[in-house]
Amino acid sequence: MKKIIGMTIFAGLCGAAAAQVVTTATITPTHIGGVAIGGVEGFNNDLFDGTVTVTDHSALHPATDPVGPDNWFISPNAVTPGHNPPGLLVFADTNLPNYIEFNTTNEVTLGTMVFYLSGDQNTDPGGYEGRSLSNLVVSAGTASTALVEVADIAVNPDYDGAYGLPWIKVEIEFPTPVTAKYFRIDIEQPDIGAAKPEWDWNGPRIREIDAYGTNVATSADVDITAIPISNTDGREGAIGDDFEGVTILTNSPLHPVSSTPQEWFISPNTTENLFDDNNGTKFIDFNTSEPYSLSNVVVFISGDDNTDGLEHRSVTGIRLSCGLTPETVTNNVVAFVTLPGETTETYGSPWLMVSIDLDPAVAIGKYFRIEFDQDNLGARIQEIDGYGVPYTPPIFEPEILSWSVYSNGVMKMVVNAPSTASRYSVQATTDLAIDPFSAVAHSDNGVNPFVVTNLAYSTVQGTNEVIYVQSADSEKFFKIIGE
Repeated sequence: MKKIIGMTIFAGLCGAAAAQVVTTATITPTHIGGVAIGGVEGFNNDLFDGTVTVTDHSALHPATDPVGPDNWFISPNAVTPGHNPPGLLVFADTNLPNYIEFNTTNEVTLGTMVFYLSGDQNTDPGGYEGRSLSNLVVSAGTASTALVEVADIAVNPDYDGAYGLPWIKVEIEFPTPVTAKYFRIDIEQPDIGAAKPEWDWNGPRIREIDAYGTNVATSADVDITAIPISNTDGREGAIGDDFEGVTILTNSPLHPVSSTPQEWFISPNTTENLFDDNNGTKFIDFNTSEPYSLSNVVVFISGDDNTDGLEHRSVTGIRLSCGLTPETVTNNVVAFVTLPGETTETYGSPWLMVSIDLDPAVAIGKYFRIEFDQDNLGARIQEIDGYGVPYTPPIFEPEILSWSVYSNGVMKMVVNAPSTASRYSVQATTDLAIDPFSAVAHSDNGVNPFVVTNLAYSTVQGTNEVIYVQSADSEKFFKIIGE
């Protein structure tokens, strides 16, 4: 992983508090050449996907113009005639500054922007990469007439020499979230024409532009470490692994040599497991015995140590979703990571430990889905670990909605207990000034036994709970408490 580091300056954003102009980006290789992109294309938390209207742009390449720049923001991209892979959008070969202006349907709050770029994989000794760009400037605002610069990112136009591949991902993280509806991206390109007059192409090629909120872990939150083959289990069996012994719900087909995906969550593993050899996105759905708030997930993967470029059985993308119920999983994507397919070339080993730091405030779930993108044969997964703390949902204030006489000596109480009923109970005191509240017995219907317990012992009335308490000669004050 390589980072371009620069200085940080400040400017006002839309008349609000001062906003940083980000000059630091994480730039990593990503395999988007002759093989379909394995990154986050189509990722369901992309705030630009399908919400963007392009209002203006500089001239596009003739092959791109019929498709239109809207396809930078739509997944999957439409086919661009004459280009492989399809969907590549290229500016005209004019060697001029390029730009695009657009707006989203509604205001969005960005934590991250991601650009997928590709050159022409030239091996010119001068270091010129055809169709490269040298600078990205992002301006944003809540009004089209009030755009303020929020990012100014330098990119080495020799993609291949600087980053290891002609296909790169430029990831910009905003330390202060950017709220905007209107955007402009200015794109500078190197003067290839002056240095290489024999070249008749130089319009920058952009594959995709994505935007994400503030709670999704990205490659900037990831540590990818090569590990020795003799230590492929990594932290297998580490104390505190909350994924140890999960229940598998469903998964994509495995390779015939594999046993069961349960092995990914059991220590020690008895065999390695591979997804089948059909390229694309594979998944596994599982649940833990109780909900957790996760701060870290670690995935151990390995390739086949090939020397022909793309690593067989490599993983090019990882996504993690979670929720407290099965229905909420796909709406809460908490991490996406992209990796180059050439793991040996990039990291020095086909055996990798991918450690993803999560936001425990949003990485909350009992049900989980992990997706793996594979570009070349079935991805090999060694182990999946998760670390966090048990999650207890917040409790909401209860309310006594009504009182009424049920029978001689018994009162009926209707209670709004908005959290789980078992987390509430009834207490009483005879004197608010000197007597502490203490638990009192109640019945669920006024006939069954009166028991000191929680409101799970009650009768449901619509969305409320009904309980019955005994009245006495002495006057009492009652309350419902949550815990």
